Amino acid sequence: IVTVGQGVGHKCIEVLQTWREATKVGKGAWREGDEPLIATGLVSLFTHLPGGHIFVDKLTTTVIDLTNKLHTFKKLPSPSSPYILPLTVFLNKHPQACVDYFVARMGKTMYSEMFEAVLKLEEAKEVRAYLTSDEGTGKLMTAMLGIPLHLASLDGEADSDVDPAILARHGVSADPAWGVEVVEDSPKLAALTAANQTATENIKVADAENKRALNVLNQATSAHNSRVNDPVNPPSVELKNTMTNAQIAYQNSTQKLAQVQQEQVAAQAALQAEANLKQQVANDSAAAITMIGSGQVPPANTSMTNEAMEWQYQGLKLFTILMEYDSEYVEGDKH
Repeated sequence: IVTVGQGVGHKCIEVLQTWREATKVGKGAWREGDEPLIATGLVSLFTHLPGGHIFVDKLTTTVIDLTNKLHTFKKLPSPSSPYILPLTVFLNKHPQACVDYFVARMGKTMYSEMFEAVLKLEEAKEVRAYLTSDEGTGKLMTAMLGIPLHLASLDGEADSDVDPAILARHGVSADPAWGVEVVEDSPKLAALTAANQTATENIKVADAENKRALNVLNQATSAHNSRVNDPVNPPSVELKNTMTNAQIAYQNSTQKLAQVQQEQVAAQAALQAEANLKQQVANDSAAAITMIGSGQVPPANTSMTNEAMEWQYQGLKLFTILMEYDSEYVEGDKH
């Protein structure tokens, strides 16, 4: 039954991709403006699928994508996304998987905004319950404080007299395995990836042009040489000009190919350097979480990133939402 359910889920995800563009949705099949409501029905199906927790990632990213593409549809009954409610109902059936997924990604705006929208709905009761539990709060604290907590030591403000074990007692998890995806695709990394792809495409174009120019040159040279020793019909001025122009075109295309090859080498080097930096940040952040959770102090040279501050900011926003539903969430002996 689970296998069948998963098969249905994968097919629904595939079909939902159609709603990324209004032009791909069957014209005339539905009243204009109602097209997203059909996709909403498909999102609702996931709540009833056995083994549905495996679709937390795929369905969430699909809903985020579809929400961003709503503007392509005309005459919508409401400017708000109709997909978020059925997604919330689905996620509420898998609270731990939901929290693990979003908290590990809350440094990225598209995920943090969606998680906030989900938590604000009444239908997210079980998600809020798990997030406010000791286990859920520990995960939130790890992402919110475990990664950026070493910022003070980086700034030379660390208090060596503070017992790091206190941090663990305040919910910072010693096991970061649930949130290993700490590396976010930064705008710079995305831009460098795009530049590398463009350089690769440019090489294909330049190489094809170089081969075409060589072929033209070979033909022109052959036509010219075939009449070099012909006293009756020697090479004409036009043939000589054609061969000369072909030689120039081939030289230019060869230089262009060499140029784009150098550009690709530079693009690959820049991309690799940024990827290495991001991986180092990931390693340092994961190590910092583990050390903090086990009562140790991360080294002062641990990498610091803007994303760390974003995780902290988003964590505070989540606490605010949770306190709106439970004013005693952070009071007394609860946490």
